[in-house]
Amino acid sequence: MTTRAKIIPIGIPKGGTGKSTFCELLSVEAAHRGSKVLLIDCDSETENTTIFVENRAELNETLAKEGKGGVPELDCISCGFDQESIVSDILRTHAKDYDYIFIDNHPKADRVFRRLCTISDLLILPIEYTDKSFDTLPKVVSMLEDIDASIKANDPNVPDDYQIPTLMVLNKVLTVRAKAIEEAKSLIKGFDERLLIAKTILPSRTIYQQTSRGLTVSDTLEHKKAALEVKALFTEIVKLLAE
Repeated sequence: MTTRAKIIPIGIPKGGTGKSTFCELLSVEAAHRGSKVLLIDCDSETENTTIFVENRAELNETLAKEGKGGVPELDCISCGFDQESIVSDILRTHAKDYDYIFIDNHPKADRVFRRLCTISDLLILPIEYTDKSFDTLPKVVSMLEDIDASIKANDPNVPDDYQIPTLMVLNKVLTVRAKAIEEAKSLIKGFDERLLIAKTILPSRTIYQQTSRGLTVSDTLEHKKAALEVKALFTEIVKLLAE
């Protein structure tokens, strides 16, 4: 286990981009690689991430009663929309006990989420492959600039040119034609050169959203191509964190 968990918030100032699904997919893939994983659910309304982890735990209990092997366990806590102490709680209480901490954002928890981003190792920005999502790019850049400013204001040792490490991931892609993907990446780069775009894209697959049992494609391997896509994305993230 590392001396401090790698903290990875997942969020963008738009609903429906797949933030919770990303948390589920990446956390399970990390767990399958032998890592101890904590998820933080900032959505106190739907609690999708919390429910996913609870369903996973119930499944393990059922499998144990049947004498069958289970799936890698995950832990989860809910921070709600206004938990002022969440940053110190993570650093003092949780960071030393895990390898990875994934944070699922919610628009109403934006203030808490931005505070969490100030202690992150890598911010994941899932963006749908649609014009409507691309229209939110100015808000994304503004959010990143605000986070940078907060980090510099709280730590005088941070260089003036510091920028929070980010990785933008094209999600729910309906077409995987190389030309269309390159055009989308050029559009994103046109807003801000800082926006590093993942080589791995996640196509629009219903299998990614089928997690109600607490399982993902990394558990079931029912869709090998989807499982390989998640594996490739997580490998990209691991390499970035090692740089």
